Parts: sequence; C-alpha cells; structure tokens
Amino acid sequence: MFLDSLNCLLCLLESRLRELYKVRGLYPDLVRKFLRELSELDLEKRTNVFIHSFDLVVKLSGVDDPHREEKLKLYDRFLKVYNIVREQVQNLEDAFKFAVNANLLDVEMHDYRPDLTNVHTVLTRDVKVLSNESLDICSFVKRFRRVCYVLDNSGEHVFDIALADMLHRRNINVLLLVREEPYEIDVTREIVEDTLERFNIDIDVVEICGRCPPVLYAVKEFDSSDTLIISKGIANLEAYIDWCVHDPRGNVLFLLVAKCGPIARFLGVEKGSGVVATSDYINSRARVYSHGREVR
Repeated sequence: MFLDSLNCLLCLLESRLRELYKVRGLYPDLVRKFLRELSELDLEKRTNVFIHSFDLVVKLSGVDDPHREEKLKLYDRFLKVYNIVREQVQNLEDAFKFAVNANLLDVEMHDYRPDLTNVHTVLTRDVKVLSNESLDICSFVKRFRRVCYVLDNSGEHVFDIALADMLHRRNINVLLLVREEPYEIDVTREIVEDTLERFNIDIDVVEICGRCPPVLYAVKEFDSSDTLIISKGIANLEAYIDWCVHDPRGNVLFLLVAKCGPIARFLGVEKGSGVVATSDYINSRARVYSHGREVR
C-alpha cells in the first residue's frame, strides 16, 4: 500500500523524472513516453511501481545504472568519514547508532533533501527503539545464532559492515544481502566486496531477486527462531509493509532514518528521527494505518 497516496506518487514522479533529466534530459517526447508507460503500471503496491518505474528509466535512457558515479563518490566520502569516527564505535550500541543514522544518506526525493554538511554530528545522535514491549537491542540481538543483514545505500553500507563485523566477532553467523541489479543508490556486490577486502572482513555476500528489495527474500528464506533479519532503509521497510504484514514471519529489526513525512507519520515519530523498529511494531502499526492516517 502507499502510506500516503498523494505524497508517495509525487515522490515517485519527482525521483524518476530527476533520473531521466540527469542521464538524458527532459525532452517532451521522452517525458510523454515515460508518463504513458508509467500510467500502465499496477499502482496497487508501492514496491512494484517504484521498481518498474526505475526499469522504465533504464529502458528509456539506455543507461543500466544511472547512479553509478554517485554511488562511487558516496562510498569514497563515507570511507573517509568512517576513518575519522571509527574510534567512537566502541561497542554494539555505538555500532547500531552509527548504522542507523548513516541512513540519512539517500537520493533527493519529494519530501527530502540530503544534507551531508554535518554528517559527523548526525551519526552520533541517539536513536529511538520502537517495539510493542520494552526492548534492549543489544541483549535482543545476542539471542540469535545467525544474522541476515539486508543492505541499503552505498556509502552508509560502510557503517553496516562495521556493525556486521562486530556481530561476526561475537560468534554470530552473518550474511549480507544486496540487490542483484542496480537500483537508485543501493550498494552493489562489487562495492560491498571491496569494502570487506579493505577491512579484512570475511563475511559472505549474496545477491537477491534482480531489483527486488532483499528483505522479501530474507523473510521467506530465513524464517527461523535462531535467525535475526536486520533490514536497512525505507524501501525495504515499505516492501515488508506491502507484502508481509498480512502474513507476518521472521524476526526483523528495521534500521532507518524517517526521512519523509509519510514514513515518520506511519512510525509515529518526528521526521528525521533515527529508528530501530521491530517487525511486531511494524505489523501492529500497519493494522491501524491507512492512506496517511491512523484508523481505529
């Protein structure tokens, strides 16, 4: 479902037209063709229309990865940031905080403009834990023998790998999941493997489902009591809401910054908040939420 029908559609249009403009320019014939083919997509599920509209950008532009250079620049920048702040990541709680707040990084969208001018300060902000019951995240994570870590954007993934390595060194079996095909600024296997090699970390990486959000594969394949799924970012959260809340399965922790109004309202937090949310909390919110507002 769209969390907010108007604002999510505006976000879709602005994001995809911005991509076309960057790689081809907004020629009238190109825009007409894009809008005509977009109108034929199934708008029932947010995940489908965002993925297939990106497919349209790739097809019409002839560019397989419109954000490739952007991903590499973000990777380089966040490597430098990590090398500056890495001494502040002393324990598991710190690693979670930095990984969550690094999700401030994203493409420009209708209700969000990334500001990386003060990233060092933002990374150290406290995060909100959203759960239906009192929960200590570090104690909770230590219950599991395996963690399936679903990555999101390039650049922020450096802090995800730092968290994954800390879990791995606590004798938790960690698996990193990425999209198989390029999507927006989502990190690629190539970049992840380069990061692991730089840090001398031995963790497996698996590519999943073309452009589909890897959380959908993780929830289906790793639904067991000894496995925790850590899911990064808004797209993975919305895919879970689209496909999984009516048949909840798996132990999932969602790590993200509530960058836009619709996500912040759904989660019940202020816009810009860093959040760790349990799947139980997300399932309960989805049951009382419809078209941008709570319904009781």
